[in-house]
Amino acid sequence: MPEVIFTCYATDSAIEYIDVTATIETISTADLFDLIDDSPELHQIAGRYSDTIFSHVFGTGSIHEWLDEFLENDETLAYLSDDPVTLNRLAGNSSSSVRLLVSGNPFTPRPAINRLCLDNDLKVAIESAKHLRVSYRGQLALIAKAADWSAEDREELVTAIAYNPRTLPVALSKAATLSGDASTRHVIEARLKARKLARLPH
Repeated sequence: MPEVIFTCYATDSAIEYIDVTATIETISTADLFDLIDDSPELHQIAGRYSDTIFSHVFGTGSIHEWLDEFLENDETLAYLSDDPVTLNRLAGNSSSSVRLLVSGNPFTPRPAINRLCLDNDLKVAIESAKHLRVSYRGQLALIAKAADWSAEDREELVTAIAYNPRTLPVALSKAATLSGDASTRHVIEARLKARKLARLPH
């Protein structure tokens, strides 16, 4: 998720330039989400700008207005929300960037993740295969779909499945058949062997 920066230098009312790396430091979206209207941090930031300057730079009347709009943004919600209903809704968003963020959100519910496994955007689909809540059925459906992908895309999918600690043996075995990389197949074989050994009586 891109970082949000509140920075600009001004002389009187004329803006000289906007610096996206310095002054008020970088504020990650997660940190920004924690700020509330009565927080000292937010007032400190807002106090550095007149509303005229802020409006000119950010296109809204004030930093508080901008923050309200920012927190209602679909990408922000997809990245930061922990509400299953919201995330389930955003999983069907028309923007692939929103769906990608939903597929990487640890709170996204399993039904939504399994739907995203079949997303037309390969990045979204592959990211979903990494999710700890993805079902083996979701991964198997994605593996079947990947038969028509390029070798590079198939390899990326296999890697995602191979390194997902929750991937079940049936999905690992199917994924191995798509891989042309010896080291990835070795990882899968090692995981399958470890699971067999774990079932042996001690």
